[in-house]
Amino acid sequence: MKKNFLVKKIQQLNMLKRTIATRDQRLSVRFSENNEPMVKANKYDPGIVVKPAMPDMWPVTGDDIYVRNTVAKMLFRVNETLRPAGFYLIVGYGYRTPDIQEKYWEASKKQVKEKHPDWTEKDIEDEADKYAADPRVAGHITGGCVDVSIGPGEDPEKMGVTLDDITADADRIKTFGKKLTGQQMSNRMVLFQAMTKAGFMPFFGEYWHFMYGDREWAYFSGLDESLYGNINFRP
Repeated sequence: MKKNFLVKKIQQLNMLKRTIATRDQRLSVRFSENNEPMVKANKYDPGIVVKPAMPDMWPVTGDDIYVRNTVAKMLFRVNETLRPAGFYLIVGYGYRTPDIQEKYWEASKKQVKEKHPDWTEKDIEDEADKYAADPRVAGHITGGCVDVSIGPGEDPEKMGVTLDDITADADRIKTFGKKLTGQQMSNRMVLFQAMTKAGFMPFFGEYWHFMYGDREWAYFSGLDESLYGNINFRP
């Protein structure tokens, strides 16, 4: 009980500080795997809209999105919170296979290296991690992280940037992005509050990304090991 209280206090502090964990901080957390099964993101609530925002997982999962079982239950609670406000949850991304993450990671390192050929390997990797996470600390390959929005309201007019649009201005992608209207920020806060109330932790670099159980979530929560490890899942 005391540990749970401390975890919540640390989470609240990191939310107030708008903490974004560095690659080294995420690597400092030990991998742990509780062997929790993967399920469809809308298993516990068909009212959750599953709408893949990227085509990379289609050959593996088709139009479905998979997450850990606990995460699916948490998404159900999120949707219950949103309904009275006239919204519903849109899940645009969940689990990603390790090979896809590795492809993004290698491409990001290559781009950084071409721009900075004199940098050390660590400097290159630290910079590359800002654009495509190091597979050792990436959240999506654990099945614990999701990219989400709310409807009606996933379009740029309602949220400022469309879900998973990484081509948009970085300042607008951030949770507390610049040049947002009052309505756009209000909608983001509806999503933020519903997700954190259910137990997800935010990644402040992207308003749509929330985490549970991975190494970044563990660091954000003051824990020294994750709940989930990297898995190679095929439905």
